[in-house]
Amino acid sequence: MLIRKTITKILVRARQWWWIGALLLVNGALATLYPPDGTFFRWASQHAVQIMLCYLVLGLLLLLLRQRRLMFVSFACCAIICMYLRRTIGAEEAFRFQYAKPTQEKIIKFAHFNTGSTDGDFERVMQTLLKQNPDVISIQEVTPDWDAALRALLATKYPFFKSYRRIDFGGIALFSRFPFGRIDTFEVNHLPNIIGSLRIDSLHPEVFFISSHTVPPINTASFKQIRTHLQAVAERVRLINAPIFAFGDYNLAPWSSEVHNFQMQSELTDGRRLYAPETVTPTDYIFFSQHFNCLSFNDLIDKNGNHIGVEGSYQFKSDYKNVQKTVE
Repeated sequence: MLIRKTITKILVRARQWWWIGALLLVNGALATLYPPDGTFFRWASQHAVQIMLCYLVLGLLLLLLRQRRLMFVSFACCAIICMYLRRTIGAEEAFRFQYAKPTQEKIIKFAHFNTGSTDGDFERVMQTLLKQNPDVISIQEVTPDWDAALRALLATKYPFFKSYRRIDFGGIALFSRFPFGRIDTFEVNHLPNIIGSLRIDSLHPEVFFISSHTVPPINTASFKQIRTHLQAVAERVRLINAPIFAFGDYNLAPWSSEVHNFQMQSELTDGRRLYAPETVTPTDYIFFSQHFNCLSFNDLIDKNGNHIGVEGSYQFKSDYKNVQKTVE
Protein backbone atom coordinates (compact mmCIF):
# COMPACT_ATOMS: atom_id res chain seq x y z
CA MET A 1 0.00 0.00 0.00
CA LEU A 2 2.83 2.38 0.84
CA ILE A 3 4.48 1.84 -2.54
CA ARG A 4 1.17 2.42 -4.31
CA LYS A 5 0.53 5.66 -2.43
CA THR A 6 4.05 6.87 -3.19
CA ILE A 7 3.65 6.16 -6.91
CA THR A 8 0.28 7.92 -6.92
CA LYS A 9 1.81 11.03 -5.30
CA ILE A 10 4.63 11.05 -7.84
CA LEU A 11 2.17 10.82 -10.73
CA VAL A 12 0.01 13.61 -9.32
CA ARG A 13 3.06 15.82 -8.82
CA ALA A 14 4.23 14.97 -12.36
CA ARG A 15 0.91 16.23 -13.76
CA GLN A 16 1.41 19.54 -11.94
CA TRP A 17 4.97 20.00 -13.21
CA TRP A 18 4.54 18.32 -16.57
CA TRP A 19 5.97 21.29 -18.45
CA ILE A 20 9.42 20.67 -16.91
CA GLY A 21 9.44 17.16 -18.34
CA ALA A 22 8.16 18.53 -21.64
CA LEU A 23 11.04 21.01 -21.82
CA LEU A 24 13.54 18.23 -21.16
CA LEU A 25 12.02 16.05 -23.88
CA VAL A 26 11.93 18.87 -26.46
CA ASN A 27 15.47 20.01 -25.67
CA GLY A 28 16.67 16.42 -25.97
CA ALA A 29 15.15 16.12 -29.43
CA LEU A 30 16.61 19.46 -30.55
CA ALA A 31 20.07 18.49 -29.24
CA THR A 32 19.82 15.24 -31.20
CA LEU A 33 18.95 16.96 -34.47
CA TYR A 34 21.08 20.09 -34.08
CA PRO A 35 23.92 19.14 -31.74
CA PRO A 36 26.59 21.70 -30.81
CA ASP A 37 30.21 20.83 -31.57
CA GLY A 38 30.72 18.96 -28.33
CA THR A 39 31.88 15.36 -28.04
CA PHE A 40 28.91 14.17 -25.96
CA PHE A 41 26.22 15.86 -28.06
CA ARG A 42 27.77 14.67 -31.31
CA TRP A 43 28.06 11.15 -29.93
CA ALA A 44 24.39 11.22 -28.92
CA SER A 45 23.39 12.54 -32.34
CA GLN A 46 25.09 9.54 -33.95
CA HIS A 47 22.40 7.42 -32.25
CA ALA A 48 19.41 9.44 -33.50
CA VAL A 49 17.55 6.32 -34.70
CA GLN A 50 17.83 4.69 -31.28
CA ILE A 51 16.81 7.94 -29.55
CA MET A 52 13.75 8.16 -31.79
CA LEU A 53 12.69 4.67 -30.70
CA CYS A 54 13.27 5.63 -27.06
CA TYR A 55 10.82 8.52 -27.47
CA LEU A 56 8.29 6.08 -28.94
CA VAL A 57 8.67 3.61 -26.05
CA LEU A 58 8.57 6.46 -23.52
CA GLY A 59 5.33 7.74 -25.09
CA LEU A 60 3.72 4.31 -24.71
CA LEU A 61 4.87 4.13 -21.10
CA LEU A 62 3.45 7.59 -20.39
CA LEU A 63 0.16 6.44 -21.95
CA LEU A 64 -0.01 3.58 -19.46
CA LEU A 65 0.74 6.00 -16.64
CA ARG A 66 -1.97 8.38 -17.89
CA GLN A 67 0.49 11.23 -18.35
CA ARG A 68 -1.28 12.45 -21.46
CA ARG A 69 0.47 15.77 -21.92
CA LEU A 70 3.92 14.27 -21.66
CA MET A 71 2.76 11.40 -23.87
CA PHE A 72 1.83 13.80 -26.68
CA VAL A 73 5.14 15.64 -26.30
CA SER A 74 7.10 12.37 -26.44
CA PHE A 75 5.22 11.16 -29.52
CA ALA A 76 5.68 14.57 -31.16
CA CYS A 77 9.45 14.44 -30.54
CA CYS A 78 9.53 10.93 -31.99
CA ALA A 79 7.67 12.09 -35.11
CA ILE A 80 9.91 15.14 -35.57
CA ILE A 81 13.08 13.05 -35.38
CA CYS A 82 11.55 10.51 -37.77
CA MET A 83 10.69 13.20 -40.34
CA TYR A 84 14.13 14.76 -40.00
CA LEU A 85 15.84 11.44 -40.64
CA ARG A 86 13.61 10.83 -43.64
CA ARG A 87 14.61 14.23 -45.02
CA THR A 88 18.25 13.18 -45.18
CA ILE A 89 17.52 11.08 -48.27
CA GLY A 90 17.92 13.05 -51.51
CA ALA A 91 14.93 15.03 -52.77
CA GLU A 92 14.33 12.86 -55.82
CA GLU A 93 14.46 9.65 -53.80
CA ALA A 94 12.74 11.02 -50.69
CA PHE A 95 9.59 8.91 -50.89
CA ARG A 96 10.98 5.89 -52.77
CA PHE A 97 11.79 2.93 -50.53
CA GLN A 98 12.35 0.51 -53.39
CA TYR A 99 15.32 0.72 -55.70
CA ALA A 100 14.95 1.43 -59.40
CA LYS A 101 14.35 -1.45 -61.80
CA PRO A 102 17.14 -2.34 -64.27
CA THR A 103 16.85 -1.22 -67.90
CA GLN A 104 19.06 -1.75 -70.94
CA GLU A 105 21.39 1.10 -69.95
CA LYS A 106 24.93 0.64 -68.68
CA ILE A 107 25.40 -0.41 -65.02
CA ILE A 108 28.40 0.64 -62.92
CA LYS A 109 29.14 -1.06 -59.61
CA PHE A 110 31.15 0.70 -56.88
CA ALA A 111 32.59 -0.67 -53.66
CA HIS A 112 34.18 1.32 -50.89
CA PHE A 113 35.88 0.17 -47.70
CA ASN A 114 38.11 1.47 -44.94
CA THR A 115 41.15 -0.59 -43.94
CA GLY A 116 40.75 0.75 -40.39
CA SER A 117 37.51 -1.24 -40.12
CA THR A 118 39.29 -4.53 -40.84
CA ASP A 119 41.55 -6.75 -38.76
CA GLY A 120 44.41 -6.48 -41.26
CA ASP A 121 43.76 -9.84 -42.96
CA PHE A 122 44.32 -8.70 -46.57
CA GLU A 123 43.21 -11.86 -48.36
CA ARG A 124 40.02 -12.37 -46.34
CA VAL A 125 38.99 -8.75 -46.82
CA MET A 126 39.61 -9.03 -50.56
CA GLN A 127 37.52 -12.21 -50.74
CA THR A 128 34.61 -10.38 -49.12
CA LEU A 129 35.08 -7.47 -51.50
CA LEU A 130 35.57 -9.38 -54.76
CA LYS A 131 32.44 -11.47 -54.11
CA GLN A 132 30.48 -8.35 -55.02
CA ASN A 133 32.36 -8.11 -58.35
CA PRO A 134 32.59 -4.29 -58.36
CA ASP A 135 33.85 -2.27 -61.32
CA VAL A 136 35.50 0.37 -59.13
CA ILE A 137 36.98 -0.06 -55.64
CA SER A 138 37.70 2.84 -53.32
CA ILE A 139 39.93 2.27 -50.28
CA GLN A 140 40.60 4.56 -47.31
CA GLU A 141 43.43 4.63 -44.73
CA VAL A 142 45.92 3.10 -47.15
CA THR A 143 49.27 2.55 -45.40
CA PRO A 144 52.43 1.40 -47.27
CA ASP A 145 51.70 -2.22 -46.23
CA TRP A 146 48.12 -2.04 -47.46
CA ASP A 147 49.23 -0.35 -50.68
CA ALA A 148 51.62 -3.18 -51.50
CA ALA A 149 49.01 -5.83 -50.66
CA LEU A 150 46.29 -4.10 -52.70
CA ARG A 151 48.52 -3.83 -55.77
CA ALA A 152 49.47 -7.50 -55.49
CA LEU A 153 45.90 -8.73 -55.08
CA LEU A 154 43.99 -6.34 -57.35
CA ALA A 155 46.30 -5.17 -60.14
CA THR A 156 45.50 -8.05 -62.49
CA LYS A 157 41.71 -7.61 -62.28
CA TYR A 158 41.82 -3.83 -61.84
CA PRO A 159 44.68 -2.62 -64.08
CA PHE A 160 43.86 1.08 -63.66
CA PHE A 161 44.64 2.45 -60.22
CA LYS A 162 45.78 5.48 -58.29
CA SER A 163 47.09 5.39 -54.73
CA TYR A 164 48.27 7.94 -52.21
CA ARG A 165 49.76 5.96 -49.33
CA ARG A 166 50.49 7.46 -45.92
CA ILE A 167 51.42 6.14 -42.50
CA ASP A 168 48.41 7.89 -40.91
CA PHE A 169 44.68 7.67 -41.67
CA GLY A 170 44.97 9.96 -44.72
CA GLY A 171 46.05 7.32 -47.26
CA ILE A 172 43.65 6.72 -50.15
CA ALA A 173 43.49 4.51 -53.24
CA LEU A 174 41.24 3.74 -56.20
CA PHE A 175 41.20 0.64 -58.43
CA SER A 176 39.15 0.43 -61.64
CA ARG A 177 38.36 -1.93 -64.49
CA PHE A 178 37.64 1.10 -66.67
CA PRO A 179 40.50 3.26 -67.98
CA PHE A 180 40.88 6.74 -66.54
CA GLY A 181 39.99 9.65 -68.77
CA ARG A 182 41.85 11.88 -66.35
CA ILE A 183 43.18 11.46 -62.83
CA ASP A 184 44.54 13.89 -60.26
CA THR A 185 44.60 14.69 -56.54
CA PHE A 186 43.85 17.80 -54.52
CA GLU A 187 44.33 18.45 -50.82
CA VAL A 188 41.93 19.82 -48.21
CA ASN A 189 43.18 20.22 -44.63
CA HIS A 190 46.37 18.42 -45.78
CA LEU A 191 44.30 15.35 -46.73
CA PRO A 192 44.40 13.98 -50.30
CA ASN A 193 41.31 13.58 -52.47
CA ILE A 194 41.37 11.65 -55.73
CA ILE A 195 39.47 13.31 -58.58
CA GLY A 196 39.16 11.99 -62.11
CA SER A 197 36.95 10.34 -64.69
CA LEU A 198 36.27 6.88 -66.11
CA ARG A 199 35.87 5.95 -69.76
CA ILE A 200 32.99 3.50 -69.55
CA ASP A 201 32.46 2.83 -73.26
CA SER A 202 32.05 4.64 -76.56
CA LEU A 203 28.29 5.10 -76.07
CA HIS A 204 28.40 7.00 -72.77
CA PRO A 205 30.18 10.14 -71.57
CA GLU A 206 33.03 10.11 -69.09
CA VAL A 207 31.91 9.42 -65.52
CA PHE A 208 33.63 11.68 -62.99
CA PHE A 209 34.38 10.81 -59.38
CA ILE A 210 35.82 12.29 -56.18
CA SER A 211 37.11 10.00 -53.45
CA SER A 212 37.57 11.62 -50.03
CA HIS A 213 38.30 10.88 -46.38
CA THR A 214 37.72 13.49 -43.69
CA VAL A 215 39.40 13.81 -40.31
CA PRO A 216 37.93 11.89 -37.33
CA PRO A 217 35.38 14.01 -35.37
CA ILE A 218 37.18 14.20 -32.02
CA ASN A 219 36.82 17.87 -31.01
CA THR A 220 35.37 21.23 -32.06
CA ALA A 221 38.27 21.97 -34.41
CA SER A 222 37.81 18.66 -36.24
CA PHE A 223 34.12 19.38 -36.94
CA LYS A 224 35.15 22.68 -38.48
CA GLN A 225 37.68 20.85 -40.65
CA ILE A 226 35.04 18.37 -41.78
CA ARG A 227 32.71 21.22 -42.79
CA THR A 228 35.53 22.87 -44.74
CA HIS A 229 36.42 19.57 -46.41
CA LEU A 230 32.87 18.72 -47.49
CA GLN A 231 32.30 22.24 -48.74
CA ALA A 232 35.44 22.03 -50.88
CA VAL A 233 34.31 18.70 -52.36
CA ALA A 234 30.82 20.08 -53.03
CA GLU A 235 32.32 23.05 -54.87
CA ARG A 236 34.36 20.70 -57.06
CA VAL A 237 31.26 18.63 -57.80
CA ARG A 238 29.24 21.69 -58.82
CA LEU A 239 31.90 22.73 -61.34
CA ILE A 240 31.48 19.42 -63.19
CA ASN A 241 28.34 19.43 -65.30
CA ALA A 242 28.56 15.71 -66.08
CA PRO A 243 27.77 12.32 -64.54
CA ILE A 244 29.63 12.16 -61.23
CA PHE A 245 30.04 10.16 -58.03
CA ALA A 246 31.44 11.27 -54.68
CA PHE A 247 32.34 8.55 -52.23
CA GLY A 248 34.37 7.98 -49.11
CA ASP A 249 34.27 7.98 -45.34
CA TYR A 250 32.97 11.36 -44.13
CA ASN A 251 33.01 10.34 -40.43
CA LEU A 252 29.52 11.75 -39.78
CA ALA A 253 26.02 10.26 -39.76
CA PRO A 254 23.74 10.82 -42.79
CA TRP A 255 21.43 13.03 -40.71
CA SER A 256 24.21 15.38 -39.59
CA SER A 257 23.90 18.98 -40.78
CA GLU A 258 27.29 18.76 -42.52
CA VAL A 259 26.32 15.80 -44.69
CA HIS A 260 22.87 17.24 -45.40
CA ASN A 261 24.39 20.57 -46.47
CA PHE A 262 26.86 18.70 -48.66
CA GLN A 263 24.00 16.98 -50.48
CA MET A 264 22.15 20.27 -50.93
CA GLN A 265 25.23 22.06 -52.28
CA SER A 266 26.44 19.26 -54.52
CA GLU A 267 22.95 18.15 -55.69
CA LEU A 268 23.98 14.53 -55.18
CA THR A 269 21.87 11.68 -53.80
CA ASP A 270 22.68 8.97 -51.27
CA GLY A 271 21.80 5.42 -52.32
CA ARG A 272 21.18 4.35 -48.72
CA ARG A 273 17.46 3.90 -47.98
CA LEU A 274 17.02 2.70 -44.39
CA TYR A 275 18.83 3.12 -41.08
CA ALA A 276 18.41 0.00 -38.96
CA PRO A 277 18.61 0.71 -35.19
CA GLU A 278 20.59 -2.46 -34.52
CA THR A 279 23.39 -1.64 -36.96
CA VAL A 280 26.42 0.62 -36.68
CA THR A 281 25.71 4.26 -37.56
CA PRO A 282 26.81 4.67 -41.20
CA THR A 283 29.56 7.17 -41.98
CA ASP A 284 30.62 5.87 -45.42
CA TYR A 285 28.86 7.00 -48.57
CA ILE A 286 28.48 6.64 -52.31
CA PHE A 287 26.73 9.76 -53.62
CA PHE A 288 25.61 9.99 -57.24
CA SER A 289 24.32 12.64 -59.62
CA GLN A 290 20.89 12.79 -61.24
CA HIS A 291 22.24 11.04 -64.35
CA PHE A 292 21.87 7.69 -62.55
CA ASN A 293 19.37 5.43 -60.84
CA CYS A 294 20.46 3.40 -57.83
CA LEU A 295 19.69 -0.31 -58.31
CA SER A 296 21.08 -1.54 -54.98
CA PHE A 297 23.01 -0.39 -51.93
CA ASN A 298 24.37 -2.72 -49.26
CA ASP A 299 26.81 -2.85 -46.38
CA LEU A 300 29.96 -4.90 -46.82
CA ILE A 301 30.17 -7.38 -43.95
CA ASP A 302 33.16 -9.67 -43.40
CA LYS A 303 32.99 -13.25 -42.13
CA ASN A 304 33.20 -12.03 -38.53
CA GLY A 305 30.12 -9.85 -38.97
CA ASN A 306 32.08 -6.58 -39.00
CA HIS A 307 31.03 -3.65 -41.18
CA ILE A 308 33.98 -2.83 -43.44
CA GLY A 309 32.36 -0.70 -46.15
CA VAL A 310 29.54 -0.29 -48.65
CA GLU A 311 28.76 -1.26 -52.24
CA GLY A 312 26.16 -0.11 -54.74
CA SER A 313 25.02 -0.58 -58.34
CA TYR A 314 24.11 2.43 -60.47
CA GLN A 315 22.60 2.63 -63.93
CA PHE A 316 22.43 5.47 -66.42
CA LYS A 317 18.93 6.89 -66.72
CA SER A 318 17.38 6.56 -70.15
CA ASP A 319 17.22 10.37 -70.37
CA TYR A 320 20.61 11.07 -68.77
CA LYS A 321 21.59 13.34 -71.69
CA ASN A 322 18.83 15.77 -70.70
CA VAL A 323 20.02 16.14 -67.09
CA GLN A 324 21.49 19.58 -66.46
CA LYS A 325 23.00 20.74 -63.18
CA THR A 326 22.66 24.22 -61.78
CA VAL A 327 26.14 25.74 -61.69
CA GLU A 328 26.53 28.91 -59.62
